[in-house]
Amino acid sequence: MRLVLLRHAAAEDRYVFHMTSNGAPESKRPLTNAGAEMMKLIGKGLNKALDGDVQRIVSSPYTRALQSAQLFHEAIAENQRPELEVSDLLTPGCSFHTVKSWLDGQSGTIVLVGHEPDLSWLMQEFCGAETQRVKFGKASACMIGFEQHPGNSDGVLQWHMNASLLHKLGTQ
Repeated sequence: MRLVLLRHAAAEDRYVFHMTSNGAPESKRPLTNAGAEMMKLIGKGLNKALDGDVQRIVSSPYTRALQSAQLFHEAIAENQRPELEVSDLLTPGCSFHTVKSWLDGQSGTIVLVGHEPDLSWLMQEFCGAETQRVKFGKASACMIGFEQHPGNSDGVLQWHMNASLLHKLGTQ
């Protein structure tokens, strides 16, 4: 099994959003126009990095994550595109044990689209790392490989790419 963790792209400034959104909740804060444009190419780059081989895409229901997931989803060839799923499993503050249990029995390549600091904690836990966590920049991703599934083995970090690398890969 391959687990890909993808952080959402650049979102509107939290303060500006709250001042201009008529009281909309934080969960509705969207991507910036620049973040959305960059995510289109990052989605293409991530799809190339995964050789177009994705079985599931699961996103946090928060607008900025869902928009990022949709842009990645659109970067996959239509005949290879899995359904885009939305799950409360990935809301900010998600539990490693809940995610791990959800992944039990899954196979193939699964892309989870979420938030910081959750993704860096998930990466650390799935890889069995005991050192300081690696922070995920906006629109960065990592791939963790498992011999079986997360319940039966520690994952091995295959790669971790920042937005610049994924963007460059998407323009090639």
